Amino acid sequence: MEYVARNPENILPRYHNEPIADPPLVGFADGHDPIFQEFKAGTVIGEFHFTPEEAFSAYLKRQHKNSETENPSILNVISIAFTSTPKTRLSNHRESVMSSPRWQYAFGRGMMLMQNTLKYLVSLLESLGHQAVAPMNTFPPFFLWQVFGGPTSDWSEKHIAYAAGLGTFGLNSGLITPRGAALHCGSVITDLAITPTPRTYENYLANCLYYRNGACQLCVKRCPSGALSKHGYDSVKCFFYHEVELPKICRDIGREIKEGEHPVCSLCQTKVPCENGIPKACHRLPIK
Repeated sequence: MEYVARNPENILPRYHNEPIADPPLVGFADGHDPIFQEFKAGTVIGEFHFTPEEAFSAYLKRQHKNSETENPSILNVISIAFTSTPKTRLSNHRESVMSSPRWQYAFGRGMMLMQNTLKYLVSLLESLGHQAVAPMNTFPPFFLWQVFGGPTSDWSEKHIAYAAGLGTFGLNSGLITPRGAALHCGSVITDLAITPTPRTYENYLANCLYYRNGACQLCVKRCPSGALSKHGYDSVKCFFYHEVELPKICRDIGREIKEGEHPVCSLCQTKVPCENGIPKACHRLPIK
């Protein structure tokens, strides 16, 4: 997107104004696609998860818009993914308990870049006479944390990206795209007519080496919280590590969290075969 390429916010001032993210991936999904009802199944996310139609309708009601526009026959979702730059990913390779200072800085600024990109896209669509909403940016937000056997969201940007053909899930529950798994996702729901992006993968785990042929599990070795195993991802352990353990670790090792940084882990997204793309079936990457 030209907006991101020329956006002065897409820089890391502490790192010679190098870019936060590579050029974005963009995919489109039909807002009435049955897959969104599948997400509401307990085995996928849960009944609390919004469909695009539900989120769109709720937003318009909140804005006191004409009720005739609440359930349009045309409804589409635009999904955007910002992937981390090679230098930011490489900075995480030597870390073992939490992400590098550069990663933390890029993470915080990347979230702001995504939010502002979505605002721009909504404004552009509205200027063209269309209704649009970015669930991540609404207030009160649709993007709320729920706890149903573990922290999850009522608008999962990763699942939206999967529906829009951008990638499939890995053992660490992250999305593996053609540009890798180190990414930020965001989305906009609109009544603009758009041709959906085909989901070319065979299933929702197709890009993960472990689920493909039993190889790898390197994200499990990279995880310092014990949240990952060959059985999958434990969101409760991961959440506890970020909310309780990481602040203590920062104090213990004397790492100052500067303004604009976010103490996150994200180690399972780097120094793994899916770091910068979809790994080949024979790909094995030893951790040194």
